[in-house]
Amino acid sequence: MIHDRQPTHNRYYFALLAANMVFIAFFGDMKGVMAVSIKETLALMDSALSMVFFISSFGYMLFYFVAGKIASRFGYKAGYALGFFLVLVSGLLFSGVESLWQLLVLSFVQGAGFGCLTILSNAIVPVLFPKTAVSHMNLFHLFFALGSAVCKPVIGYALAGGMDWRTLFLIGACGSLVLLPVFLRVKLPGGEGVIVTPDGTPGASKRVSQYMQTRVFWLFILTMGCYLISESLTTNWFVNYAWEGYGVDTSTGANYLFLFFICSTAGKLVFPPLLTRFGHRYLIPAFAVLAGAITLAGVLVGKSGLWLIAGAGLFFSILYPTVLVQVSEAFPGNTSSVLGTMGMIASMLNMLSNLAVGSVNVALGVRVSYLLIPFALFAVAALTLYLGLRRERRLK
Repeated sequence: MIHDRQPTHNRYYFALLAANMVFIAFFGDMKGVMAVSIKETLALMDSALSMVFFISSFGYMLFYFVAGKIASRFGYKAGYALGFFLVLVSGLLFSGVESLWQLLVLSFVQGAGFGCLTILSNAIVPVLFPKTAVSHMNLFHLFFALGSAVCKPVIGYALAGGMDWRTLFLIGACGSLVLLPVFLRVKLPGGEGVIVTPDGTPGASKRVSQYMQTRVFWLFILTMGCYLISESLTTNWFVNYAWEGYGVDTSTGANYLFLFFICSTAGKLVFPPLLTRFGHRYLIPAFAVLAGAITLAGVLVGKSGLWLIAGAGLFFSILYPTVLVQVSEAFPGNTSSVLGTMGMIASMLNMLSNLAVGSVNVALGVRVSYLLIPFALFAVAALTLYLGLRRERRLK
């Protein structure tokens, strides 16, 4: 079985998943950097471009759910094959895009492919590394953060140097073509309807609908949703907050946002050993409180508090990856399907929050709407503390 692994195999799986995380982050995150080039080439309005981002997010969210079901029924290899195939096909066809409807269709397909790859890469970590799931999950998300950080300047330089945005999608397709046969050759968990638990044994095929009848299931969704809201509002609205609230130009605002990502990346590198040493049941609530308190202080202080908000990224760093591991511990028999369902619903909450913030900005101002971030983080702290204590009592 795959779970009777030697250290060499562990290193192989680590390298494979790390490369996959960099691939997802780099090529899945480059459409935003290309926005201006796409608009100019296809003569699109901002409203049309927002539709492209929405349809891509919808494909991602939908197949985050679908791939979880596929992995739980047919195995992880089938889900990875679907994801890489969708990214490959969309990347190849992007080279011939000449109209908005073609862009919309292919953005949906590509979003679906990256949704598959993301859910599977999150769900498979506790299965491959059951004893060190927390530290490995955070390390893989470190590689994701690095890929995302490198993407922006590299794609920017390529476009500034005259490379067509369609060519960049084609390069992404080539990356998928390289990784697809590798994932098809390697032995991965599951298959033939077998659900694999994090301890490496076949699990009971309990339906997600049965889990949905429990309070814990919905509390984890609320936890994931609150974190996604806090991170998404920070990354999507930080530059706007600095500009409208304090007249900070977009270039300087982008530097603050870059500092937030640098702090978050540093945290993913530094803090996993603490999780291994002290456990995550109390450390995660503490980090969520610190992230929320620093962000709240930054909002209350005013313009000079922008540095505090950026620095709060240090404590954002390990929250979401560790919550994913907590889900795998709470629902060990059907993790991929459970994570897929939870991720889809939590993403819906996140999308609704982003829509609401735009209205609150107009009605009450950006400082008021930005207060949603610390309160979402305080909710994460309360929920993770409750869920951790509940699990601790049940294990006694």
